[in-house]
Amino acid sequence: MVGQSGVRLIDVIMIAITALAAAVTLPTFGKEHSVDFGNTSDIVSAMCNIGLVSTAIFAAIKAKNWLESTIHNDAYSLTKELVIDDYTKSLNFINESYNSMFEFSNEMYGFSDINSLKNTDLLKSEFYSIHEFKKNNEIQRKLILLKKIGFKLSEKMEICHCDFQRTVELSLSGHFSFWHLCLKKERIKRGVLDYDEFDAINSELKTLYNEIGELHLQINSDYKNLVDNNLAIMDYIEKI
Repeated sequence: MVGQSGVRLIDVIMIAITALAAAVTLPTFGKEHSVDFGNTSDIVSAMCNIGLVSTAIFAAIKAKNWLESTIHNDAYSLTKELVIDDYTKSLNFINESYNSMFEFSNEMYGFSDINSLKNTDLLKSEFYSIHEFKKNNEIQRKLILLKKIGFKLSEKMEICHCDFQRTVELSLSGHFSFWHLCLKKERIKRGVLDYDEFDAINSELKTLYNEIGELHLQINSDYKNLVDNNLAIMDYIEKI
């Protein structure tokens, strides 16, 4: 689609061609004229050149508008994925991991019972899922791609993004430590019992769980500020 400036330029070119055609044809109605336009072949050649130039200018304007439209569409798609998919994936992963912790940190499930053995394969799965999530997180990659096409997060959204990401990192670190301690506790249960170490791990896990609980409230608040608002997708970004 040609922009208004492009249309105005084409109009000027067409007016110039029309004026040249009029200047050529009008003298044929009189015997004398004050302007010498050369022979017929020169006139036709000049008109063809003007036509070629106007076509080239029109194509250049159209290409420029197409490029701007394509970049805008790419920026919209990346930002939409970032806001709707990637931030939500981070929140959902941490919420699911947090909910799984309840089974390993609540008294009713034998949290402090040295004889209550847990499924270590399940614990390992929770532990390694954090590695996988961090490895496959797309948020930073999409911000880099946005920068490559000339966009960045707006100033306000940059603050919200940093708050959310900081809480995500703290939460993931806490979850990682929690599952690591759970695995360590299971090894103690299955090996030579050390009641002091077992009690120390239980105490550390309870403290860690409470800290993670506070982060859990914080990340949901940060997510609300970042995503649950009245902003349109393109309001999240601005040109560099």
